[in-house]
Amino acid sequence: MMAAGIRGVPRSCVCAVLLLTAVTPVLAQEPDVPQFETGITKSQRQDNMRWSLAGPGFDPNILSELTWRRVQIDDLRWQGSVRYRRVSVVASYQQGEVRDGEGQDSDYGGNDRTREFSRSYNDTEGDLTRDLSLGAGWHFSRLEIGPWRFVPRAGISHHEQKWRMTNGRQAVSEPGNMPPDLSGPPPGVGSFSGLNSTYRARWSGRWIGGNVQVQALSRLGFNASYEYHYVGYYGYANWNLINAFEHPKSYEQRANGIGHVLSLGASYDVAFMRLLLRYDQQYWETGQGYTRFFLSHDDPVSQPLNSVQWRSHALSLGIIVPF
Repeated sequence: MMAAGIRGVPRSCVCAVLLLTAVTPVLAQEPDVPQFETGITKSQRQDNMRWSLAGPGFDPNILSELTWRRVQIDDLRWQGSVRYRRVSVVASYQQGEVRDGEGQDSDYGGNDRTREFSRSYNDTEGDLTRDLSLGAGWHFSRLEIGPWRFVPRAGISHHEQKWRMTNGRQAVSEPGNMPPDLSGPPPGVGSFSGLNSTYRARWSGRWIGGNVQVQALSRLGFNASYEYHYVGYYGYANWNLINAFEHPKSYEQRANGIGHVLSLGASYDVAFMRLLLRYDQQYWETGQGYTRFFLSHDDPVSQPLNSVQWRSHALSLGIIVPF
């Protein structure tokens, strides 16, 4: 069940997309042969991610919270499309290298982030992200007005982040604030060695949306697209310094969620190709789920997962070649 506080797409937007896809299928101008495009873009991307879990019986309502801030990623993306008659198919794959970022791990003994008994910081770098998307669109002449064109689309996607945490630094250590059912005090304040933990997040599901294209001049065009995603979330981690956990999988998390993906772009025709400038913004959030801990000397135990939130924005430059 989704949490009540999840941000959803406005109902009017969903209704508009459904209405447009239900228009009587008057055909747009149909190419007699398939039309292909392929391209590559290079982008600078920044991610922020946060998740929190509650204690047993939601006491406290936030026991542990992990946050990754300002994670800088170098992204390389391939994209391709083909159109034949009324149907177009679009696909993309991108992979990013994590260059820099900061992580924070906080633990609380009281509700609403009170009685903090542990807080540590770490460096987040040296790992990767992956994004795959496949969609199909239907072309209607009634959705082409002068230089404007709207193409409704739907598809599937998979998004993955892997954060590696090193160079640990303990900032808060207050054993007196710990809940009575927890054992083992937090480390003392200061740097600690040996941290090499990983957390991997996967968002997979289906989406519905559309793309608007405007041919402003003979060589200059603009486009905007929006996708509303419904996804299953799966995360798992290897907490390498905690001997009470199993390795390489210390715990896993599952939940359902939604995502909003907005892209704005401009293109300019040069010789046999188009130059592309694009800005992408994403917001993803899950509802309540669960976290299952795998213990080295006991049966697995589960605790409530409150939510996972992921924000991302990127600026890209690239080329597209039609053939």
